[in-house]
Amino acid sequence: MKERKLILMNKSGITLIALVITIIVLLILAGVSINAIMGDEGLMSNARSAKENTRGGNVKEKVELVVKENQLNEYSDVDKKTRQEVIDELYADEQLTDEEVELLKTTDIITIGNIEIDFSLLNDDEDNSGEDVEIVDAELLIGDYVEYNVSYTDMYSDTDSETDDSQPYTFSATDGWRVIYTGEKQADGSYRGTKLISTGIPAKFGSSYVDPTNENNINSLWWGTVSQVNSEFSLSLDSWTSSNSVYFVAYGLRHNFELMPFSKTNGDNIGVYTEITNSETASTTTGAIFKTSKAEKVQCLKYADINGTDTGLYVLRDLETENSNYGYTSTSTPFYWIADAGNADSFAAQLKWVRYDGYVGRYGGSDYGIRPVITLNSDVYYDGTTWKIK
Repeated sequence: MKERKLILMNKSGITLIALVITIIVLLILAGVSINAIMGDEGLMSNARSAKENTRGGNVKEKVELVVKENQLNEYSDVDKKTRQEVIDELYADEQLTDEEVELLKTTDIITIGNIEIDFSLLNDDEDNSGEDVEIVDAELLIGDYVEYNVSYTDMYSDTDSETDDSQPYTFSATDGWRVIYTGEKQADGSYRGTKLISTGIPAKFGSSYVDPTNENNINSLWWGTVSQVNSEFSLSLDSWTSSNSVYFVAYGLRHNFELMPFSKTNGDNIGVYTEITNSETASTTTGAIFKTSKAEKVQCLKYADINGTDTGLYVLRDLETENSNYGYTSTSTPFYWIADAGNADSFAAQLKWVRYDGYVGRYGGSDYGIRPVITLNSDVYYDGTTWKIK
């Protein structure tokens, strides 16, 4: 009986030892598994590394693809994509972090995961959007002056109003152009899609219309066509007539301003000016005289562009209070055209203009001013003292 009991006790003891050993083995296996998942060389760490390597590969592929596209575009009319444009696109697609964008302001090479990306491949002699430009974060406002390399002698101002000799003011690259549309702020603090308007009036437009159907009247070749006019102003005209010519002129001022003839002597349907200096162009006989390599297009001011609350941008005589050097005195009477036609009524459709006090009228049979609007193709940035164009 005693022998049988002893055997049972031994069997129970063996079972307990096996259980303890099993638990110890399971704990060891659990520790190994957790380390395999969570450790420095674990599955989660490897997953994170793989994700970063994939992102780095995407960024490198994008940079190399743009480099090849830019090389091909050297032989076409397609604009090359700049270093900053690529950075902005990658940031918008969440392929670059805030820290990486900030780092690219001071260096060309960054590493994402195990992938090294060289952004210097996107630099070229015509692009100074990289580390050579020091951008100070600031808010671009409507009315701010932007340095644009076209200067001009104003057609209305008089800096010596006490004498009979008119002394017009010459606007320079630094005070001749102001923001009329800010555009969108970019990750690096610059602004893209900005539009500028002349501070003063660099030219006048002779509004004596001539028949555009006469092939000898070359001064009306910049007008719109019948189909263009109908589409732009929701009309159903069959042809040009002297009574509807204003619509053809308004379309031309909006879309074909760069083709408009310019001269220092008066004439029908031409821009007349005293002096316009484009630092990139020796001379030109069209509205393209206002266009530099930083400009995408040039148009005449439209009614929709006007903001009546902005001094100088709307009521030119208000420039007297902003800067007396401009020569816009209380007796100055500047008028300027806007590229819009009045509604047809008892006075018929007529081209609109803005008077010195902000009043908007319609065709008065005189030569009035032209205020070009410049759409920039390069970003605008602040260097701490001046808004400039990249």
